[in-house]
Amino acid sequence: MSFSGIKLIIAIAALAGVIIAAAILLPRLNDKPTETQQQKLEEIMKNKEKVDEQKQESAEKEDKTNEAQKPDSNESDAPSDSGKDENSAVDEPEDQNEPILAPDFTVYTRESEPVKFSEKTGKPMILNFWATWCGPCQSEHPYFQKAYDEYGDEIEFMMINPTDGYNDTQESVEKFIEKHGYTFPVYMDLDSEAHYIYGINAFPTTVLIDEDGYFIGGYSGALTQEMLDMLVEMLLD
Repeated sequence: MSFSGIKLIIAIAALAGVIIAAAILLPRLNDKPTETQQQKLEEIMKNKEKVDEQKQESAEKEDKTNEAQKPDSNESDAPSDSGKDENSAVDEPEDQNEPILAPDFTVYTRESEPVKFSEKTGKPMILNFWATWCGPCQSEHPYFQKAYDEYGDEIEFMMINPTDGYNDTQESVEKFIEKHGYTFPVYMDLDSEAHYIYGINAFPTTVLIDEDGYFIGGYSGALTQEMLDMLVEMLLD
């Protein structure tokens, strides 16, 4: 073999080494949130703190209202003030500083059994809207599987597919799940109810709900392992 031929083989081997190294290192580099992703995560976390504060304020307000409505034994026999508007408390404007309850919807299990979202509250929840044909969805599925394996007893996972019978069918979803061996809970939105109510128009989209059913925030786009870990930690905090 000529010297030039040996040099060519060495160059090809070196290039192959660079490609292999890039294939190993790039996913790890990309796993770290970008500045924009980090800002969005921080917004969600701040909203979680705000929801917790609103819930606490609502509970304290309700306690005060209940305390004020208790009859005073010393005044129970006193004549009522005919000029007082007994309905004034009802007419007060509604407090706008209230947490938002996540709207209810019905989806279906892989066995076509209907499931209402409201039946799942009681634990923090992660709703993930995905499709079989969505590449970014597929990139984050292993992370959701890992999270489900570790936190499935503490967090309610609902992996919701837009099973419209056209882009995704019950059969295609079933084949996809079996092919990849995923065990996280998959639900089919046969009536497009969940997607319509939550205004889902991009995949993947992840929605976070607290244990009382209050909306915390959402993220549109593929999550990295680190990002999902941060959101799980926030929900369990």
